[in-house]
This record gives sequence, C-alpha cells and structure tokens, in this order.
Amino acid sequence: MHVLGLSYIKEIQIRHKRCVLSVDFDLHKGVFGMNGVNRQTLIGHLGSDVELKTLPSGDPVVNVSIAVTDTWKGKDGEEQKNTNWFKLAIFKKPAEIWEKHAFKGQKVFVEGPTRNRSYDNAEGDKVYVSEVLVRAFQFLTWKDDVTAQVGESQPAFGGPVAPESTGNDGLPF
Repeated sequence: MHVLGLSYIKEIQIRHKRCVLSVDFDLHKGVFGMNGVNRQTLIGHLGSDVELKTLPSGDPVVNVSIAVTDTWKGKDGEEQKNTNWFKLAIFKKPAEIWEKHAFKGQKVFVEGPTRNRSYDNAEGDKVYVSEVLVRAFQFLTWKDDVTAQVGESQPAFGGPVAPESTGNDGLPF
C-alpha cells in the first residue's frame, strides 16, 4: 500500500495484545533525498475515547489528542511537570484498529509527520489545525491491564484531562 509517496505499510500485526504498524521507507525516493525531516515521535496518554468518522472519499479516520508530560527537577530540587497536547489523525485500516482497541487514558507510542491545514468553520472563520499523521504506532497499555492495576472503581488514568468537547469541534467532518 502506497502512503504519500514516501513509505509503504509493510505489515500490521495484532498478536497477544500488541498492535504494531511497520513502515518501510523507499530510500531511493524519500528520507535521505529530501530537503528536510518532518517527524514526531510521541509517547503519551489518549485524552478521550476514539470515534471513527468517514471522510467524503469513504476512507475511515480517527482524530484524537494525546497528552505528553515532561518531568524534570527545578533549581529548588522540586519535581516540575509540563503537559503538551498533540492532535493525531489516523486513516484507513489503522483507524479501524484504533476504533476497536484505543481508549481514554491509554498509553500509546505514535510516530509520523506533522501536517498543518486550515478550513472555514460554520461561522465562516478560518480555523488552523496542526496534527500528527500517525504512520507507526504501538499500544503500550490495554484496558484489562489498566483495570487490573488501578481497580475498577478508580479512573483508568489519573493524568491530565483533555478539555471537554461540546460535540461541535468545528471540524468539517
């Protein structure tokens, strides 16, 4: 399967609670012959459950945010934390896998380029979006693993909470 002229999906494996998307790069056309590198590598927690949507082309897509928290010791020796949120876009077969297996609070590894785009919302305002186009991923925790660790009466993830959505996020799909 050809993806944006640079890489090919080599295999998708779902074995014993592991989902790995392997990507082979075409070295003759891409990575080393390009003028620059556009790649994000993130490990963090999903800010919401995923919802599969369908693009006008008929292709499935999942849009979700990931919280990545950096931790360091300040000058006073106290632990400092800073959480950054990144929007993710997952397309086609991987989107269907995310719909089945991804959940709010799940720890995931994702990798892919950043895309900037814009669109006009219902009010006629131009909205700018930066998102990571997920090309490779691995689920690092699974629902039954998290439940076993924290117990069913507690939330599965005690980290940063994504801003609540009103259901109308201004996206054209």
